[in-house]
Formats: sequence, structure tokens, C-alpha cells
Amino acid sequence: MPLTTRVALLDEQGVTGGQLLHNLPLLGYDAFQFSSLADFFASLDSGRQVDLLLVVVDNELASRSLFAACRALNIQTLLIVRDKRWEQLLPWRDAPGWDDFIELHGAGIEDTMNELAWRMRTLLLRARHAAQSASLGPPTWGPYRFLDMAHTVLLHDQRIRLQPRQYAFAVTLFRNAGQVITRDWLWQSIWDKTTPYEGTRVLDVCAANIRKRLDLCAENGYELRAVYKQGYRLVPVWPVSKPVKEREFTRRGRPRHAALAVNF
Repeated sequence: MPLTTRVALLDEQGVTGGQLLHNLPLLGYDAFQFSSLADFFASLDSGRQVDLLLVVVDNELASRSLFAACRALNIQTLLIVRDKRWEQLLPWRDAPGWDDFIELHGAGIEDTMNELAWRMRTLLLRARHAAQSASLGPPTWGPYRFLDMAHTVLLHDQRIRLQPRQYAFAVTLFRNAGQVITRDWLWQSIWDKTTPYEGTRVLDVCAANIRKRLDLCAENGYELRAVYKQGYRLVPVWPVSKPVKEREFTRRGRPRHAALAVNF
């Protein structure tokens, strides 16, 4: 994934972390594990970026300071409860502090991975929308102004309404201008598919529609380019200035096309 989603795994008992750490990269996430709350806080203090935190609950629930820090940093928190140990959640039922939870049955987690992937994706989308709502005004790049609620782009005061997936595709391109957005990432994040539709050109058609409808060209400051066997890149460009045409002069220094005075 070119847009790396960073998932932290906090498992103080070390019972489930190994299995999750093996499966998360298969879902396209950059995952790393912590064995203690102190190590996780130290990592945050060092500037490490985290998008989603998975907390394995075995004996007792983590402190409120963990969830407070995650709230402040817009890190979504998903609790993993093993073997129906619901009593561990009772002290937090009035003010839980976490965002969601999931139960793992037995020793394995293979049967739960589909549900876990869905819950993680939902939390990440929620965090993304919250970050956009908290920003001042709609996101703007050059002459392009994006209106999230209406799936509309303003270009030179002209309103261009896009389909939801076209809009998500376009926003992703602008937020990551200059980077390659891979086909795999687009399938997983926008089309919600783990594998592409075989024999179709859905991505190519969508990209072509975005290029045409948003008039992505040098005059507007951006060009959408396909990267062979990888994906797409939105490239910031600058309009090419028209060369100044040299004036032609006659031997006497008069412009060739200048009007000639007539002597009577």
C-alpha cells in the first residue's frame, strides 16, 4: 500500500499478538507490536505515527490514559476480547473510552479475520472523516476545492459532481500528489475488494473519467498519469509559458509588418 496504514498491537500477555502480527500484513497494514503500555507511550513520544490501535484484553483493561491519548491523537482503538471474558468490560460500560471491540473464539483467529478486517476498515474511515470535519474549510489544491458532503469539486467556480467512488479516488490522488497510488490499494480501500475484477478495466475507466471531468491538465496545475503495472500518480505541473515570438525587423530597423508611411 502506498498510503501506509500503521496499526499498533498492544498485547501484554503475548498470547494473541503473534497470530495477529502474521495476519495484519496480509490485509495490507503496516503492523508493529508492543508488549507494554510504557513501550507504546515511548513510541508515541518519539514521534511514531499510529492510525489504529489493537488492544488484546486478557487479564485487565488498560488504563484510561491510553484511551485519552488515543483520542487526542485521533487514533482509533479496537479491543480484542478472548473467550467471552465480558466481565473485563463492565467497569467501562458507562464511559468505555474505546471505539469498538471484537471477540476471538478459541486459540485461533482465522475465522474472525473477515470481521476484524471490516471493523478495522470502518474505524479508519471514521477517523478520516473526523479529521476532515475538524479541518478549517473544505480541502483545496490549486483551483480545485473539494466539498465532501456533496461529492462535488469546484473548479474555477464551476461545480462538478462526482460519483462516490470517483470522488474518493480523486481526493486520494490530491492528498497524495506525487505518489503512486497502487491498484491493490484502490481495490481494497475504495472498491472494498481484496482482489481485482478479472477481465475488467474498472480502475482505468474511473481514472479516465476523473481526468476528463476535472480537466486535469497543465493549465490547471495537475496531470493524472498511469504508472505501468503499478497504478496512478497525480503530478503537480506548471503551465508552460508560450515562447515570445521574436519580432522581425527590416534592415532599417522597422518591423516587417509595421504600416509603412506613404509620402505624397
